[in-house]
Parts: sequence; C-alpha cells; structure tokens
Amino acid sequence: MVGPPSYAKQVVVRNDSGHTIHVTGLFGSDGQVADGNELIRQTVAVGPHSSATLGEHEYNMGTWTAVAPVYSVQADHPESNHQAQFKPQVSGVVSAVHVVLASNDNAGRLSLSQSHTVE
Repeated sequence: MVGPPSYAKQVVVRNDSGHTIHVTGLFGSDGQVADGNELIRQTVAVGPHSSATLGEHEYNMGTWTAVAPVYSVQADHPESNHQAQFKPQVSGVVSAVHVVLASNDNAGRLSLSQSHTVE
C-alpha cells in the first residue's frame, strides 16, 4: 500500500554567514524524471545575514499540472569552492521547509541544516 505523499513546495534559506552564498534548489522527483521531465533548477544569491525563498514550481502535464517538490538544495562557498547539500525531511505536504546556512569563515566550509517546516 502506498502511503500519503510527503514533500515541501518551497525552501526558505537563511544565510547566517558573512558572505553572499549562491544557493541552488532542485525541484521534482525521481518519478517525474522517469516520466521524461527534467529536474527544475533555481539559483539565488543569498546575502550575508539574509533569507531567500526558492520554489514553488510545477510541471505542465498537458491538461493538468503536477507539483515539483523540493528535491535538494546546494550551497557553494564563494572563496573555498566548498559545497553543502541538503535533502528535506518532512511528513506530509508542507508549504515550506526552513534551512539555515552556516559557514566556518576560517576554513571556508558550509553547512545546511533544517530548522523547521511550515504546514
């Protein structure tokens, strides 16, 4: 038996670092890719101590549309080329998952962690 869907429609990224960080969200699912759709890519620059929202995306299925849920998020450090990746963990369908982006400025490392979800 198939359980109820679990996905987030948007991701809100809060940048706690002192750098502008480029964040890329991928939207879609393995099933949608298997059906011939590409993952939808959205990139934003998130300024120091600022937030940005990525999503909400849909696939045009002809006579109807399908939600393209948050698949993953990647952040790229502007100086060290270090990357951090994140896949949301949600229960049910949520409007947004909130993620905190942190940086160890001395080492140039990044981390992404989920802080909460909005139903």
